[in-house]
Formats: sequence, C-alpha cells, structure tokens
Amino acid sequence: MGEPAGENHRQTLRYYPYYGRGYVQLTWDYNYRKYSDILGLDLVNNPDLVMRPDLALFILIHGMKWGAFTTLKLDDYISNNHVDFWSARQIINGTDQAEQIQTYAMNWQTQLG
Repeated sequence: MGEPAGENHRQTLRYYPYYGRGYVQLTWDYNYRKYSDILGLDLVNNPDLVMRPDLALFILIHGMKWGAFTTLKLDDYISNNHVDFWSARQIINGTDQAEQIQTYAMNWQTQLG
C-alpha cells in the first residue's frame, strides 16, 4: 500500500484529511462516507482504518466490481471475450499510469497461465 506522504504535505492537500489510503488510494470525503455506510464503520472520523489490509482489499474488490469509484466496472473492460487492461485503469482514476498498469496486468496474466 505504500507509506502515505509526510504529514506536512498531506495537510496541504485540498481533500485533507481524506487523502489516498489503502490499495486504491481512496480519496475525498464522499468516498470515505460511502464506504462507512457500506462497511458499517466510521471511516469518516477514522480514515486510517482504510489502511487495514482486510478493509483495503474489500474496498478494492467492491469498488472495481460495482463501479463505486467512477461508475465504471471491471466487467466493462475484462470478460471472457475481451481484455482491455489499459482502459480498465479508468475504473479507479482515469488513465494516468495506464501503460504501466497494463504491463503489470499482462505480466500477472502470463504468470497465471
């Protein structure tokens, strides 16, 4: 998950204290509120809970499966008939780093057979 940026830097972010945490780098108060409701936990007042591996994994899988981050879902890009790892990046956060993420995904796919 990586270590979050230093506290001084975090405090300058416009979405502080709801900066990126967890496997998907969950950001913005409305996303913390959404997952507070879904999980029945107070992530708004305890945003560091998102870094718990079990919660981070749930948020990653749920958000990608149901389109909770951008309304786009994993099924929109990956199915038995079609695989578009580059565009699938949009599920989380636009196409920034899409090339690198596509390479990671293709390497994983090769390893899995």
